[in-house]
Amino acid sequence: MNRFFMNVQRINSVLFLLILLSAGAGLLWAATDGMRARQPAAAQAIDTANPTEKRVEVSFGQPQDIVGTTLQSIDLETVGEIGKYSSGHRGGTTRNILLLDGQDKPAKWLFASHKQQIYNHEQLSLTDRQSTQAPTLALLINYAPLVLDDEQSSSRQPLSTVAVSRVDGGELTDVLQGVEQVFSKQMLNENLLSIVYLKGKAVHRAQISLRPIKLVSNRELVALPQTL
Repeated sequence: MNRFFMNVQRINSVLFLLILLSAGAGLLWAATDGMRARQPAAAQAIDTANPTEKRVEVSFGQPQDIVGTTLQSIDLETVGEIGKYSSGHRGGTTRNILLLDGQDKPAKWLFASHKQQIYNHEQLSLTDRQSTQAPTLALLINYAPLVLDDEQSSSRQPLSTVAVSRVDGGELTDVLQGVEQVFSKQMLNENLLSIVYLKGKAVHRAQISLRPIKLVSNRELVALPQTL
């Protein structure tokens, strides 16, 4: 009789272990399936920026509200594609920005083509100590023409162009070119943007008007030392 009860206990232990394993497998499947569901769907597109016109995967990033407007921006990203210097979230390159308006207006691409790599873009607004939701005054974009792997001669990031546009993407204007690094940017008032950046062997400060969008001043602050 004791042996009978011992066998029953062993069977119950095995059944309990199987139930735990099944539950763990179910949780793992649910978590994996949820991660797959959160990843943006990708589609195939012919990349005309590549001489071979090879196909690449393209997808949209997460929508970003443009503060103080009814607009949203969404990055168009390639997945693991030919550009060496990538800004996409999954190892690719941001090629364009789609602007959507909640007032049922047509969607609009920021750039006319998809043949550039966008390093970063951000919303410009005045610093408001009372609120972190100060309305956006303009968009700032740092980009360069797309560089293919077989065109790379060094590991350095290509020189970039700094552009400014209205919040709806209109009046997109290149204000600085040949930029190696942007050190800082500051809105001096609602219409004037200051940018400190590196170009060549010197640090410069530029001031840019937002209405209309144009370069107001650009001067050298200090040259890099030739000897240490």
